[in-house]
Amino acid sequence: MRSDSTIPGSLSTYHLNPLRSYLKTIYIKACHNGKCKVDVSKLKVACVDGSMFGKFYGCVLQSVGEANLLLDIGVTTGKGKEIPTTRALLRRAFREYGEGFVDIFLLDALYADKYTINLILSNKSHVLIKTKETSLTIIKDAESLFLRWEHHPYVKHSQGFDSNRLCEYEIWCCDSFEFPGVSKLMNVAHIKESYVKSNRQEDFWVLCTDESLNGEQLRELGHIRWRIENNGFKHLDEQTNCDHVYTHDEHTFEALMLLIFIGWNLLLLFNLLDIKDEYAEARWTLDFLSVLLLLSFYMKYQALS
Repeated sequence: MRSDSTIPGSLSTYHLNPLRSYLKTIYIKACHNGKCKVDVSKLKVACVDGSMFGKFYGCVLQSVGEANLLLDIGVTTGKGKEIPTTRALLRRAFREYGEGFVDIFLLDALYADKYTINLILSNKSHVLIKTKETSLTIIKDAESLFLRWEHHPYVKHSQGFDSNRLCEYEIWCCDSFEFPGVSKLMNVAHIKESYVKSNRQEDFWVLCTDESLNGEQLRELGHIRWRIENNGFKHLDEQTNCDHVYTHDEHTFEALMLLIFIGWNLLLLFNLLDIKDEYAEARWTLDFLSVLLLLSFYMKYQALS
């Protein structure tokens, strides 16, 4: 193993475009094999979010599906520059993958601004924003309507029980709301949830430029929005310790993260292969898979030496 001090020397000369090309190749092959769609109307969905990775703040693009693949990262030195960094990341993604390469981008309240929304719309993709921020004008307009939903037949109201998440939910949904500075009208959904086991309450809003989606679909996509944190940043750090300060050089950090993304995506896709029956007595996790891979590398090394 090389020490941290050798990382800048090894990676500082790496060209980033070939690394991004490898990520694109992995993504395209995964798409051809049906691994990059969600169950909600079989949509192609992507998330954009930011997190601290050691010294640097990274804005990350993730494709969501059976495999939640990490496609690219934009780097800044700290919070406060997330939005311009994310817009640059999105522009590069559309140049690399093409207009409309995903159906919907899932965002949080940080990106509820007309410039980011219009950038995505101009590249033939839709925008979905999950938020608890009730100060937005569009949400204030919807809230005044939803409070008297019984008197407005065009407001769709539904309730039910989510057996997967063990929660009761209630949804109010209506289309044709205006977002200031955005020409395309939006669906707005207000979702309230009550979790049976934990006695936890959730109350959030979903805004979406795809007005064909109903309240249940908007609720589900709102939950999928969290995959980039729960199935992206959290699991990635558990396996790679990417929160560690490996370098203080921005180019080196970006090269390192792209290499980590390549390995991570291959690991996720390998995890989908039909190999689990051979280990029926074991609890199958990414940790267990990682141990198996390390053992296989060691056995291969021993056989060659």
